[in-house]
Amino acid sequence: MRKISYILAFCLCGALGAMEKNDLIEAVTRLKTACGTPDYSNAPLIYAEAAKFIAYTGRDRTRKYKSPADYAQEEDQRAVNAVCERINHKIATIDAWGDMQTQRKRDQSWYAIEGQHMFRNRIRKVIFAFVDINGKLYLGDID
Repeated sequence: MRKISYILAFCLCGALGAMEKNDLIEAVTRLKTACGTPDYSNAPLIYAEAAKFIAYTGRDRTRKYKSPADYAQEEDQRAVNAVCERINHKIATIDAWGDMQTQRKRDQSWYAIEGQHMFRNRIRKVIFAFVDINGKLYLGDID
């Protein structure tokens, strides 16, 4: 019985660290690419592609950080548009990456990474926080 407890503890701890720094960098790159190419010919679904990489952050507690944004929903669409506008207007090319941080919060795994970029000739830092939903990373917050 004690042996099973140790194996379970090892598996649970290993699951939290399953993502690596390169996974986060790749997730940021995919998100920036999707946000950086708004499809104005598909208005009002300008950033529909980016919604595939962003977690739902609205008022519904049953969905919040537990499902991807649904760009067909007006509330989700506003949130996705806000994230993409922020990325497009304030965050240029990421010049350097910081360390990856992991945290378990409300039975979910969160992964954060800091990126440095130039904005108006000054070095700025931004933190991308991703939540693991069914084994895939979705942006949950950006600071």
